[in-house]
Amino acid sequence: MNPKLKNSLFLLLLTLLKTLNPLPTLAQEFSLKVSPPLVEILAQPGTAITQAYQIKNNSQKDILLTTILKPFTASQKPGLPSYDVQTNPNLPPPVFSLGNSDLKIGDSFTIPAQSQQQIVLKIRTPPKNLLSDYYYTLFFAQVSNPQSSSLSSGQVGTNLLISVSPDSNPPRDPQTLSFTVHPKFADLFFSKVKFQALIKNQGKTLLKPFGQIRIQRSWPPTSQDYSPLLIRPDNILADSSRPLSCLYENDETRTTCQVDSYLPPGQYQATLSYCTNPDPNQKNRNCQETTLYFYVFPYLALLLLFLPFLYYLFQKNKKA
Repeated sequence: MNPKLKNSLFLLLLTLLKTLNPLPTLAQEFSLKVSPPLVEILAQPGTAITQAYQIKNNSQKDILLTTILKPFTASQKPGLPSYDVQTNPNLPPPVFSLGNSDLKIGDSFTIPAQSQQQIVLKIRTPPKNLLSDYYYTLFFAQVSNPQSSSLSSGQVGTNLLISVSPDSNPPRDPQTLSFTVHPKFADLFFSKVKFQALIKNQGKTLLKPFGQIRIQRSWPPTSQDYSPLLIRPDNILADSSRPLSCLYENDETRTTCQVDSYLPPGQYQATLSYCTNPDPNQKNRNCQETTLYFYVFPYLALLLLFLPFLYYLFQKNKKA
């Protein structure tokens, strides 16, 4: 058979096979956006709350969705939730429902391609006059089989942090577990000074640290203050710990607490100070302060400077 004819028949057969057996739909066709991605609520016991969510289908096909509400707690990995939650019978949870007249939580609904829909979540906080937090993720999950209500792997979630308190400014109880610097002995030309801190929330409601790391040279003494490192006010859930991050206006993705400015040789004092409320006129601010020391010198330059002298002493002792 003519080789060109053989190749043409092979390509024709391959095309027919692709037509008769199309490839399965890829998971990347699921494109959903939920806004807002995080909701924080501080409410009194027995309060009715309404929260609206905007669901946008960015894919080219209609998507059948259902709502799933899961409680979570802080996991061992900072910033990540754990959905393995044991319910407390002495602590009744909030009551949830949907404000959409045609939907209940767990019902399926369709969002057409390239369109959006509003889902309204209604919340009623527990009536007991107790200080307590409740953390949930509201998932919007794709339904792959409407008859069996089986779910596919496609889903997006929005976190809901509810603090129930009889006081509009509940007490918060932070503790600085550690505050360290690396390196403690920094080279003037080759080292970047970095700070790490771990903050624990010992209270019953979430908190945010508002503050800074202030740097001063203690020897030789000087009145100059170097640019402070601003603390990023991340949520620290009740009864959990979280590493401290810093805030940079020109780079939102950067979180490492690192000194970028030039530090002349000397001994330095770094003070971590933060409060649980940024308003100095508010009560229950619960401010914390921790201090450490570190040193900046041209260690490598001094070593290179003394190497010839050390070599001379070595040769002198060798001859002796």
